[in-house]
Amino acid sequence: MSYPLEVINLTKSYHNKIAIAELSFTIESGEVIGLLGVNGAGKSTLIKCLLDLVDFDAGAISIFGQTHTLTSARSKLSYLGEQFIPPRFATGKDVLRLMAGLEGMNLPTEEVRRHCELLALEESVLESTCQSYSKGMRQKLGLIACLITAKPLMLLDEPMSGLDPLARRLFKDRIIEQREAGRTVFFSTHLLEDISSVCDRVIVLDRGQLKFIGAVDEFLNSTQQANLEAAFLASIATDAAA
Repeated sequence: MSYPLEVINLTKSYHNKIAIAELSFTIESGEVIGLLGVNGAGKSTLIKCLLDLVDFDAGAISIFGQTHTLTSARSKLSYLGEQFIPPRFATGKDVLRLMAGLEGMNLPTEEVRRHCELLALEESVLESTCQSYSKGMRQKLGLIACLITAKPLMLLDEPMSGLDPLARRLFKDRIIEQREAGRTVFFSTHLLEDISSVCDRVIVLDRGQLKFIGAVDEFLNSTQQANLEAAFLASIATDAAA
């Protein structure tokens, strides 16, 4: 079976300090997976490995059955980081036209209009240069750039950082929409309520170690806690004390 994402015994260190230790997991088509961990847990390092931005010491990563180092494998995913920083003097429409062009597409005007409406981004701001955008507006622009390509896998690194409550709700609605279309979404976050409201499964990392992978209800049961915050704190308590 070819998974959208498969990680096998991944190990990555920086200057002899382990960042990720023998990490293994698979993600199936149409799943929304939340990646959870404190600062320094290895979340961003994992995403950099998935994108082939850094080398790792051991293990393997495959994207839809192909090794992640192949351009053809990574062409099946879209990525949005914690801070989407478009060129200051380009307009929003310029950025979207560029992103579509890199995929060999013409700018899908109707799709852009639809996503602007669904994310409460005034379409008229796309005519303005990005230097006038707030952080939330830049994140919405970045998400639209991902969505118009309709890739089967989305990787999002802290995508809701800095968004107001309305923008976060609309952002999560778009993630759910991707799942309903049969696409796969893998995102990291510190916002626990985002995990519980949209994710099929959660992956918990602590100091590069896999602490848990499974449904949110299973996580609560395994830690004997009533809510996700308490379950997360309980799952890392032993290592934190050590």
